[in-house]
Amino acid sequence: MLAVRDPAAGPDLIERLSHDPHVWTRQAATCDARLPLPRLVEALAVPELACSAGANPALPPREMAVVMD
Repeated sequence: MLAVRDPAAGPDLIERLSHDPHVWTRQAATCDARLPLPRLVEALAVPELACSAGANPALPPREMAVVMD
């Protein structure tokens, strides 16, 4: 999970962490703005990741509106 705090971690690592077996690691990765958009949108539909994905600052306004409705 510390890898998510590393400013040098790239989007590919953050995406890999979003598939980690540990839910708290997946949630931390899903909150990260470096998570690629397709995975971020996919995470919105995963119950244990939806809150983290909804809090991601990179979430586009269109998807944000869907979350808010």
